[in-house]
Amino acid sequence: MGETDTSPQDNHSGASSTIHELSARIMQLASFLNANLQHDRAVTELSSIKNLAVELAGRSGALGLHEVNQSAKNIESEINQILTERGLTRSTIEAIHEEVSQLKQSLEEIQTAKLPAAPAPRETKFRQYGQLVYLEETTSTDQQELITQIGYFGYQVNSFHTMEELKESINNSLPTAVLMDVVFSNGELRDAAFIHDLQDSLPAHVPLIFISEYDDLSSRLQAVRSGGVAYFTKPVDVVSLIDALDRASGSHPIEPYRVLLVEDSKFQAKLYAQVLIKAGMQVNIITDPMTILEALAEFNPDLVLLDMYMPDCTGMELAQVIRQNETFVSVPIVYLSSETDKDKQLEAMSFGGDDFLAKPIQPHHLITAVTSRVERYRKLRSFMTRDGLTGLFNHTTIKERLEQEISRARRHNITISFAMLDLDQFKKINDTYGHPTGDRVLRSLSRLLKQRLRRTDIIGRYGGEEFAIILTETDAETARKVLDELRRGFANINQVSGSRRFKTTFSCGVAEFPAYSSAAAITDAADHALYLSKLQGRNRVEIAPPPPSEYNEL
Repeated sequence: MGETDTSPQDNHSGASSTIHELSARIMQLASFLNANLQHDRAVTELSSIKNLAVELAGRSGALGLHEVNQSAKNIESEINQILTERGLTRSTIEAIHEEVSQLKQSLEEIQTAKLPAAPAPRETKFRQYGQLVYLEETTSTDQQELITQIGYFGYQVNSFHTMEELKESINNSLPTAVLMDVVFSNGELRDAAFIHDLQDSLPAHVPLIFISEYDDLSSRLQAVRSGGVAYFTKPVDVVSLIDALDRASGSHPIEPYRVLLVEDSKFQAKLYAQVLIKAGMQVNIITDPMTILEALAEFNPDLVLLDMYMPDCTGMELAQVIRQNETFVSVPIVYLSSETDKDKQLEAMSFGGDDFLAKPIQPHHLITAVTSRVERYRKLRSFMTRDGLTGLFNHTTIKERLEQEISRARRHNITISFAMLDLDQFKKINDTYGHPTGDRVLRSLSRLLKQRLRRTDIIGRYGGEEFAIILTETDAETARKVLDELRRGFANINQVSGSRRFKTTFSCGVAEFPAYSSAAAITDAADHALYLSKLQGRNRVEIAPPPPSEYNEL
């Protein structure tokens, strides 16, 4: 597929990166345990390691790396047993570390294996990809172009010509979805038996999506009756197809709920944390309430579980302090207490609390209370923080997140990059094709950014046709390479307006912290670099030059 072709070695690089991160996190945890076996952060670190293992299991399974997949599942199982049964010891950490060593060895063997030469395209039965299975009946130019277009959004495509090939691939690696080009004859679906056999071969959660030249109701009904979850007519609007793939396949999993647990009893704190972690949540424990402001800024929780009575201050006092911070004024606060006096419970609720859980708390009550509050909070927060058209962070929120990330980078002495993107000649697109088409172009770029950037990167719509990206723990040169690859991919995407197709581009400017040491300075620098990219002909990525030594002092 030209610039977006991915070799098997490239496909393994994501798994390799996750394995290295796993190893680093486990070594960090081991150092904590050497200092203090009951370190408060140990449970939180284990939760993060478990999430990495789950991510690796999914990624390696999609790539057909069966030994890596099994080792990742072993780590996940080991951590679950530690959290719920055996407890945390140095020997259990060593057992996990041995699994990570096996992971590294398995991947190194795969990466150093001699790879066979690729056969000619016409002789290739399927491409080595993992996220999407595309079922094709012909080798038409339109279908090859569609495969290429889908690839720009991060989906990877296998091509099949027979049911036997498809079944063999499904047995080796479960697809995210099956996309099928269908033909109708006299109002009837041709190859109905083939499609019925296909559905019998697919797990219930793997969606079947149809593409056809026919747009009449009869054809659509036939597709629905054949089990299709979506139906697209040619020429295919790729952005809408990607939306359907995301919805049908659940390609954007929900981020684990983040719970800040403030409890002076270490025993009770770890007990509650284990219940929530087993339910798939991330938990940060603090037993010293005087450190809550630092924990809030660092962890950015979806909910605070707050003990009512602690040595240095009460939960009600702490709740009022939290509510004084505009960033966390809407974060749910749930009190934990053995207090049974209803009047005191109501009084506590009046001081910024959202719910009250009386100790002892049944595990399912705790999970239900936290889940319902976080779901409501995230939904309300999305209305306040997200752009309605693109679903990205809005202008205010991306500026706030930039301030937070720069503060975090300063505390941990790490590098971050800030990028500003602007669609080239966007006014001309609106004038030529209309504002609805312009909106679709904005959504296509936002979709590309969400698909291709890391989950840790923060993306926002800065205003109009301008976007902003915070690339965490990334220097400017690395950011430039990543964004330049995205720029090339976006420039090749077919934008659709009725029966017309066109392509468009974006320009980008990048600046780096700590070279620019404040949010205002790095924003100005990225904006100036964006201006330079426009000045030099558009459709390019420029890095802001290092500032004068006195610049950040102004």
